[in-house]
Amino acid sequence: AALIVDNAAGSTSLLKLTGEGKLGIGVSDPGQILEVGGAVHVSGEVIFVDGGYHVMGMPKLDNIEKA
Repeated sequence: AALIVDNAAGSTSLLKLTGEGKLGIGVSDPGQILEVGGAVHVSGEVIFVDGGYHVMGMPKLDNIEKA
């Protein structure tokens, strides 16, 4: 079972939550826990499980402490 939210024409899945708990936004068949088809705007921090931070266009920085 899945929860699917389509656009008005029904031709594009805007949001899909699969029975396996995978959430797709702008994708019809998410392959990861969270998969987004398009740009993502984040107003807060993105913190990775390993504690590293990543800025688009730069290599991932590990073990950075906040000032």
